[in-house]
Amino acid sequence: PLKLGGPVCNFEFEDEDVIRCVCNLHRDEGVMIQCERCLVWQHCDCMGVLDSPEHYLCEECSPRLISPEVLMNPQPQEVPRDHKYFITLLRDNLQLKQGDSVYILRDRPNQKSGERRQPAYKLVKDVKPHDLLIFKIENLWIDEKGDKFAFGHHFLRPHETFHEPWRKFFPNEVIRSPLCEILPLDMIVNHCWVLDLNTYCRGRPIGSSEDHVYVCEYRVDKSARIFSKISKPKYPICTKPFAFITFPEKLRPQRTYTPHEVISNSRGRSSSSGASKELIEDKLSGNSGGSGSRENSSSRSSSEQRSAATSGSSTSSNNGRSSRSRERPASTLAEISSEQPMATITKPEDTPQKRAKKRARCNMVATKLLNLLPSKGGVDLSYLLENNKRQRKKTAAFVSM
Repeated sequence: PLKLGGPVCNFEFEDEDVIRCVCNLHRDEGVMIQCERCLVWQHCDCMGVLDSPEHYLCEECSPRLISPEVLMNPQPQEVPRDHKYFITLLRDNLQLKQGDSVYILRDRPNQKSGERRQPAYKLVKDVKPHDLLIFKIENLWIDEKGDKFAFGHHFLRPHETFHEPWRKFFPNEVIRSPLCEILPLDMIVNHCWVLDLNTYCRGRPIGSSEDHVYVCEYRVDKSARIFSKISKPKYPICTKPFAFITFPEKLRPQRTYTPHEVISNSRGRSSSSGASKELIEDKLSGNSGGSGSRENSSSRSSSEQRSAATSGSSTSSNNGRSSRSRERPASTLAEISSEQPMATITKPEDTPQKRAKKRARCNMVATKLLNLLPSKGGVDLSYLLENNKRQRKKTAAFVSM
């Protein structure tokens, strides 16, 4: 398992009420009681105090055995009766609480047949943080068989999401996922700390290790594609002096980490287009040698284009502009066809006789369609023959006349 370490708090504060309870939750909520000697505050439900004693000493000032597994009171509704929900539970010597961020195994390791069943976290050796998943605990309970379970949601690392290649992240950033899961406590390896950006810049929780601190500012949808900011964390970190070390100066982290390498081109599109143009010119000229031969071939091809354009304009005067833009020099087409065969489409010429035949056929079809209309009188369609002229609607009095 991972070894974590961090600074230890001495709980010496003059103007601050210190909360130190067996649940290790620094929440100022519920009924609380204060130790007469060290003046720390504790939750009555966690310490098993049912009434209001005249004198009270904590478990350190008056040593006694207190269970660190705190039962939730009252129990949540609409849950199986045989299940007991807890605020904190123990996995061997590791205390797990509601709102904790933990490392979990991706899969349960295989165990040899015939061996005694061991917890999953004991079957892995030399595990690295990047090989583990990050999980946020929301509920803890024990079922009717005595097995311990946790419910919560996952965090995704940047490379596990779908995003633009140029999007940047913090080096230790994670993204909240809506994927929830129920897992046994033996799949949990150790603690980690996921902080919101503001808390991350202010300081660190006491007992945390910098190598296992992460920052979370965004959440993603089920497809891990759409990012949205988290307005307020559900389980905020206590930033009071007895539980938090504040930096002398607030951090200003920068997003510099990109999971995917982006190949940038300083010249942009112009460079790629210029290179492609040069490549096309080299192919058309058929010469990869010196610049003098390239200039000769380009001047020769330009003269051939001018000659072909003049010949095309003399043969077809009606659509000369389009024909000149489509024509290519004969030498260029021959060189391209020698390298790669190309399919050419020749459009038949449209002579005045053919246009007259088409016009007569259209008039005949229009006349037949007009005869099929179920109307007694004729329909005036003369406005179609004139541009920018609208059909004039006749009034009922004019039609009756």
